[in-house]
Amino acid sequence: MAKRLPDHAKGFRGRARNIPERDSFLLPYQSAWVNDRSLVRLMEKSRRVGISYATAYDEVRQKSLKGAKVDTWFSSRDDLTAQGFIGYCKGFAGVLNIAANAYEADVLFNDGKDSATARVLRFATGATINSISSNPDVFAGKGGNVGLDEFALRNDPRKVYDIAQPTIDWGGRLSIISTHRGAGNFFNKLIQDERDPDTRKHRGISIHRVTLSDALDQHFLWKLQTVLPESDPRMQMDEADYYTYLKKRASTEERFLEEYECHPEDEASVYLPYDLLQGSYYTPEDNLAAHSEETVDFRGKKGRIRYLLPKGVEPHELFSYLKKIKAQGGDLYHGKDVARRKDLSVDVIGERRDGLVFVRAVIEFDRCAFSKQEAILYPLMPLISRSCVDETGIGMQFAERAAEKFGDWRVEGITFTAGNKQMLAPPVRTAFEDRSIRIPDDELFEADLRMLKKETVGDRVRYVAEDDDNEGDSHADRCWALALMLHAGKSAAAPGRPLTFPRSTERNITPSRASRAMIG
Repeated sequence: MAKRLPDHAKGFRGRARNIPERDSFLLPYQSAWVNDRSLVRLMEKSRRVGISYATAYDEVRQKSLKGAKVDTWFSSRDDLTAQGFIGYCKGFAGVLNIAANAYEADVLFNDGKDSATARVLRFATGATINSISSNPDVFAGKGGNVGLDEFALRNDPRKVYDIAQPTIDWGGRLSIISTHRGAGNFFNKLIQDERDPDTRKHRGISIHRVTLSDALDQHFLWKLQTVLPESDPRMQMDEADYYTYLKKRASTEERFLEEYECHPEDEASVYLPYDLLQGSYYTPEDNLAAHSEETVDFRGKKGRIRYLLPKGVEPHELFSYLKKIKAQGGDLYHGKDVARRKDLSVDVIGERRDGLVFVRAVIEFDRCAFSKQEAILYPLMPLISRSCVDETGIGMQFAERAAEKFGDWRVEGITFTAGNKQMLAPPVRTAFEDRSIRIPDDELFEADLRMLKKETVGDRVRYVAEDDDNEGDSHADRCWALALMLHAGKSAAAPGRPLTFPRSTERNITPSRASRAMIG
């Protein structure tokens, strides 16, 4: 027998089973957060469960109290998120019938490299809510409530904490909100120290934890389905279906557990950990956007192509976009990790300019015929100064055909032996350490970079994917394509005719030969 719907949910069209007996504006875990008046509170959370939304309500509600004078400084990871937060606040001010005026303030901080501008909601009492981007120096000299959203994703969470926490010394409170980004992140240290039986490690932080499972138990899917259109496929899901849906979308089991179940990944053996990558992502304004298209080969087998391209550039416009870069003096380099059926075949195209490498395009082929891959890559090759192609196994024919067509001075095949991987991997890490590379802020691209592990057995070092038996779409294919692109750029001997490696019978490059040949 179907469960009787509460009176407030009589017109509900979704399949959620967890429906509250009484309608309420906030879900239970949101109410617990809003009602916590601790001086320092921390939310360890799943992705997209409405905590920033609840925090916006809390801040506006506090400003509605008689005599409210304390300002709020709410720092988001990027400018677009900061804009969204002030939008929430403005909406709540209207609902609560509080006189407030929103505007964009002058630049609060500018050191020539970084800047921060506040979006401000000013109330009749004179108190303000200032929604700002992530630059930690903004907090210097400020006072009042502080909110740090997506705290673990900052370039240096410890520095952000150290600069922000004195802001509350003369009144106000500190709210730290984030999903995890690795077990070694300072966000996780704050949590573990507070839970440690040794009270000497405690900082007086009130810890909240909301996993996806917790949220679903506390009516999250019901709340979501009250705002989704009836045509949305998620309207036909119950809590178990929705959980499975999100889990299947994740690139790996570990990523799902970290993003949705508050289990930080152990990064002890990860070659490219989160904190190393954080300073190299494009900003949201400059980030690459994903495009997907389906393919069918001559046998009728379906495949998929996924592009990461600059905003405003469609896949059919890629040649024109790269040609413009070339005309402006940019040097373009290409790396390709080859696959046909099991893993991804990935092309990464980068531009070297002013000592930096910018990833300009990523093309991912999933079960696509080589003829289709060539049809997309070959028109771009005349613009490429140098290309390095994985010629391991089935890649040998692909690399040979490209070299025959465009010249072996432009296209070099590299076999993925243990020695060659030892040559290719360290420059990738060095590029991130030096902050000399810019990469797309893309979950799948990031997951591939973090799959790479460095293992030492005796006196031998090898670089392997996280799990060669995993059932995901990749075994660090995007990472190796990036490594090949960087190697192509470093191996260019002179404009117009890059340096080539002598081809041995087995087409292998020994690390000693490569190190002698590489310049730049």
